[in-house]
Amino acid sequence: MSSNKKSLVVVESPAKAKTINKYLGTGFKVESSMGHVRDLPERDLGVDVANDFEPTYQPIAGKQKTLAALRKATKDAEAVFLASDPDREGEAIAWHLAQALDLKSPRRIEFNEITKAAVQAGLKHPREIDMRRVGDVGEYIGQTLTSKIIKIDEELCDGCGKCLPSCPEQALKLVDTPTGKKARLVKEFYCDGLGACLGACPRGALTIEERESVPYEEEATVARIKELAPKMMEVHLKHLKEHAEELPEHHCHEMGKGVTSCPSAKILDWKEETRSSGETATSDSELRQWPVQLHLVPPFAPYFKDADLVIVADCVPFAYANFHRDFLKGKAIAIGCPKLDDVDAYIDKIARILKTATPRSLRVVHMEVPCCFGLVHIVQEAIKRADIQTPFETVKMSIRGERL
Repeated sequence: MSSNKKSLVVVESPAKAKTINKYLGTGFKVESSMGHVRDLPERDLGVDVANDFEPTYQPIAGKQKTLAALRKATKDAEAVFLASDPDREGEAIAWHLAQALDLKSPRRIEFNEITKAAVQAGLKHPREIDMRRVGDVGEYIGQTLTSKIIKIDEELCDGCGKCLPSCPEQALKLVDTPTGKKARLVKEFYCDGLGACLGACPRGALTIEERESVPYEEEATVARIKELAPKMMEVHLKHLKEHAEELPEHHCHEMGKGVTSCPSAKILDWKEETRSSGETATSDSELRQWPVQLHLVPPFAPYFKDADLVIVADCVPFAYANFHRDFLKGKAIAIGCPKLDDVDAYIDKIARILKTATPRSLRVVHMEVPCCFGLVHIVQEAIKRADIQTPFETVKMSIRGERL
């Protein structure tokens, strides 16, 4: 390796970039793409009909600076390794990065955990981008679900634009048509189907219909609001909170990326029930909600509202035998791992829970191992970001299951 040049490793998350940089040392530079960098254009068809429907991609709004910084870094690098997440969408991100950065021989690496051993092992086994997996993502994202979505009657629409400010999700735009300006959906997945814009149209051109459409994506919508109208974020969150019980299951799965419809993350909230006789556990479960993983729980879930909230390191229930009785009973819960998961995403999610649900109290339960204390830091940063006053305490557990 040249003494003057470093190898560049590109990951998705800024938090991962900082950690991996420590593992690799001075011969490497680690940068973040912050997720996807390219998409089909919003205002055009996005495919060349005359050329076998060849797609036309462009940088996602707000990613031009990121791409410029990455292009500069690649020019100064001895080698470039694309280390986006080891899933189908991560493969697609790697391909888009290779195209956008004009990499002639991109080296794709992957690792399933953020540890020094795993990262170094990944670097020893670079490969080409798997175009079969890239194609899979296109098919996956193209899937539709039956859901509520805005319908615009173009005969009634006169292009006045009064509906635009009433849509906090920024899902509507005005376009020029042969018959004048008309309101149109920017993209289906920006529309939550709750109809905040309906009353703003003086001609009644807006209605809600139920049809097959690309499912709503909360993360993409939040990113759009932050970019175009950050002052509308409060309105958006308030609207979701007010209509939380109306939301279908595909509104509820807030994964880091991609399609948000996952039945495994459907919001469930139940009360204590009398259990039937038969084979049961020695002690009854005190869990009263679903999902529980911090990446999956939506900030507007009804079980968070005015609750006693417990943020738990995911090893704790395995170490502490009386977890259900002492920490879960009568509480709302979210679990995560501060070492292996996306720290920035956790801070943002917890801050949104605090601001949206205003819990009565907040407790963090973590293990004694040093890396697990990071969960306390995550929650402290989230409290600062939410700018609210919440009673807050921490509990530390030993690996032998004792409260310290």
